[in-house]
Amino acid sequence: MDSTPTDDLLEKEKSLLKEFDVILEQEEMIWYQKSREKLLAAGNRNTIFFHTSTIIGRRRNRIEMLKADGGRWVTDAKELELMTVNYYKRLYSLEDVNPVLTPLPPEGFTILS
Repeated sequence: MDSTPTDDLLEKEKSLLKEFDVILEQEEMIWYQKSREKLLAAGNRNTIFFHTSTIIGRRRNRIEMLKADGGRWVTDAKELELMTVNYYKRLYSLEDVNPVLTPLPPEGFTILS
């Protein structure tokens, strides 16, 4: 195919790639369903599976480090908390908003038919 790519070969490659994507989605769905099955069967009991899945979920949802403005990575919990609070305070403040707004035209807008 590298030396003489024909239309037939390109179409065959395209169809095989589509088929491969479908198979990967099906495999992912099977693994998801198996994990749900285990969770439903053993999730409410005090089992190693339940505790392990909880620990994995906590680790996945934890922010371990953030990059500060100077490019330095911050790992200290108190500093991370302060960075996060300051980020959202600045995000929802009017600090970076241009206070000069163009007024609406006094004569109004043109009327549309």
